[in-house]
Amino acid sequence: MGQLVDADVLWEDEFVVLAGPRSVLHEGFDRISTELYLAQQHIYPLPWPTSQNYLDVELARAGRHRKIAFSVPSYAALGYVLDTTDLIASMPDRSARALMCCHPDLRLIHLDPPRKSQLSLLWGISALREPAISWVRTIIRNAAAAYDGADGGTIRSINSDQV
Repeated sequence: MGQLVDADVLWEDEFVVLAGPRSVLHEGFDRISTELYLAQQHIYPLPWPTSQNYLDVELARAGRHRKIAFSVPSYAALGYVLDTTDLIASMPDRSARALMCCHPDLRLIHLDPPRKSQLSLLWGISALREPAISWVRTIIRNAAAAYDGADGGTIRSINSDQV
């Protein structure tokens, strides 16, 4: 982002699919193609509209779209809908694993090719001279590193030229 902004990648998530017992994808699929993924009816959890979701933006650039049949106001409702319908849902693997703790009949399916996203902490270089900003940045980085997530919560520092 230039010389004014720097970043730390707090973690990287893989975008995965959750399918309930009524979905045709529930049995036998560990990975699915983009074509099979797009052929399914989807449930979409807000808060972001599809125009701001990185996967839907990527698909739209290629002239493709998901078949969104239903949307819910948060991830909290997804498990119940997936348990009782043939719809599938897509989300970061960390969110999927958390949801599966309450809904053990859901199946996690990977996309082929895999799609990944990063959560980054951005800050102004000049702000690091402020002790309070440095302190908060350290607290956030340490919390992310301590998070026992899919990739162990690894923080990878990147420089401005890579952002």
